[in-house]
Amino acid sequence: MSGFRWLLKNCYIVTILDAKLPSTITGVTAGTDLTGGGTSGTVTLNLDTTKVPLLAAANNFTANQTITGNLSATGTLSAASLAVTSNAQVANLNASLLQGLAPSAFAGTGANVFTGNQTIPGQGGVNALIGNVGCSSAAGISFLASNSCNNYAIAGTTTETVINRPSGGSIVFAEGNGSPQFAVLAGGNTEVLGGVFTSTPTATTGSTIAVTGSNPSTSGTGVAGVATATSGATTGVLGQSSSASGIAGVFNNTAGGQILSGKNNGSQIFSVSGAGLVSASGGLTLPVSGTGVTFPDGTKQTTAGKSGTVTSVGLSAPASDFVVTGSPVTSSGALNLAPTSANTANAIVKRDANGGFSVGYLNAQSGSNSPALFGGQGSLSGTGSGFQFYDIGVWGLAALQTANEHH
Repeated sequence: MSGFRWLLKNCYIVTILDAKLPSTITGVTAGTDLTGGGTSGTVTLNLDTTKVPLLAAANNFTANQTITGNLSATGTLSAASLAVTSNAQVANLNASLLQGLAPSAFAGTGANVFTGNQTIPGQGGVNALIGNVGCSSAAGISFLASNSCNNYAIAGTTTETVINRPSGGSIVFAEGNGSPQFAVLAGGNTEVLGGVFTSTPTATTGSTIAVTGSNPSTSGTGVAGVATATSGATTGVLGQSSSASGIAGVFNNTAGGQILSGKNNGSQIFSVSGAGLVSASGGLTLPVSGTGVTFPDGTKQTTAGKSGTVTSVGLSAPASDFVVTGSPVTSSGALNLAPTSANTANAIVKRDANGGFSVGYLNAQSGSNSPALFGGQGSLSGTGSGFQFYDIGVWGLAALQTANEHH
């Protein structure tokens, strides 16, 4: 062998024999990433450019490539799928499509407009749906899987905001995730922990109202105050006026019915009727200090009444005129007094419904110049009970013969 010749091709050094070799070499075979070779004459080996990338030409990588170090590109870097595993920010990295979507399909750091409902998962299988809650011309938030218009939690339009609860549920207000302080229950009833307080109305004149209650039910209650503590000086409802000419409490029955009912454990013990009559099952104790008590007939009581114990109440009347029954009363009962109908001399006469009366015998006498008995036409009548011809029903006799005599 007279010598060797080296050829530099595509950054690879290829050694070519420059003289005849012993006959023991019968051919040259291209190895890994090479092409060419032969079994006679001058042969050539070349790089397989489908497997070995070229620096000065475009290359197509069909398998994953790993680069240790920095990758710099002065042109455009294109890839069907590009994965960046670095935790550091990649500067100036732009993409025309991400998961098949344009960059405009993703939310940015500025204002964003979501064209579909957004579901945010919570705990216990409860999710929050934000967007279309099923109500016309409204947007809101729902915590139920169905976004029908009766299941939303809050919805708003251009003119109003509505807080809603599921059918049979409640709306609860709490502080610090503690016990409910205010709740709107099913049916519209409310529960308040700590009572209701409203700030003083700003208007200094006019008939302003701080708290009002209305109930359309035929057996409903407009405002109810319940003190649930079983001990202590509690108050169910308090009415207070700071004005000397004000009224602490006003009860008005616009239909003319009962004004006030006082109850003890559900049983009424006093009441005030629409006419102002006061009834009390335990009696009335009225103060008489100062100007005293004035009664409807105008009489006034200015001194305190005396107290005592009555063991028996009786009733007596002239027996010739009245009949008394039920006397005496020692515990409870009624005293009865009725006029007598007996034919008793010098007794009080009992009249009938027309104001008249009847007697067995009536004798009337008078002095001069006046009739002993006078009656209008048909007002005096009499019936004789005998069978003699001289029986007379009505008889009159004048004492003076010189005067006119009528009988």
